[in-house]
Amino acid sequence: MHSTLIRNDDMEVEANPEIDPVTTKSIFLNRGKFLRKNHKINLLHITSEPPLLTAPWNLTNTLVCNEMTKYEKNDYPTEQLKILFNSHLHIHAESHILYTDGSKTEDGVSYAVVGQRVAISRRIQHEASISTAELCALYDGIRHCQGVAQPSMTLITDSRSSIQALNKYNRSNPLIQKIQCAYLWW
Repeated sequence: MHSTLIRNDDMEVEANPEIDPVTTKSIFLNRGKFLRKNHKINLLHITSEPPLLTAPWNLTNTLVCNEMTKYEKNDYPTEQLKILFNSHLHIHAESHILYTDGSKTEDGVSYAVVGQRVAISRRIQHEASISTAELCALYDGIRHCQGVAQPSMTLITDSRSSIQALNKYNRSNPLIQKIQCAYLWW
């Protein structure tokens, strides 16, 4: 067995080329050498994660009203769902209410935010996903509410995945981080 002493900044680390990092708990340097040697990966192209915009323990100030999720679209006629929704809306009467939606068609990707005295409609990159459109709508909705003097805001969306994503700590999606940061400072 051959090992080499490698100087890394101010730290000396023993690198053992015979250790398989997949089966052994080896030091980080050995794993890097393994990737570079066996998979021809240039470690200079691996980027570090950006710093957090929001501390994960601060993400709990959002309340999600799941009352309407107990009604499945296919189980009720459209008119009955409208009646149920309108009767539920009184719970949020003191809030600034905005409706958000995202759309993706062959013509492009866009989103909208609509409420009292506001109607925002924007196109985004053609390659963007419907999830990105939904998140952009929520972000613009929150940014609009930052200038409104009401004690709370209610954003109404049909995107369950966006709400689930916003209520979790998600370091990998910068748009979700922007939204989380925006509603923390609202």
